Amino acid sequence: MNSQPPRPPYAPPPPPPRATGREGLCPHCAHVRVLTSAKGSTFYLCERSKHDPRFVRYPPQPRMECAGFER
Repeated sequence: MNSQPPRPPYAPPPPPPRATGREGLCPHCAHVRVLTSAKGSTFYLCERSKHDPRFVRYPPQPRMECAGFER
């Protein structure tokens, strides 16, 4: 007789977050630094890019999916 409880079925990892609005994920991410140029343009610097080569420094906007997104 087996005394171990049954294992739960395997669940794949959740998909990366997806944005639904026009502005994308970057403005809401915990790893972003917002930079504004002298002419008033806004740039989103991904701080994860400093330590992880999977992330680009200035991702194209709007970024609708991102594996590194955190609120």
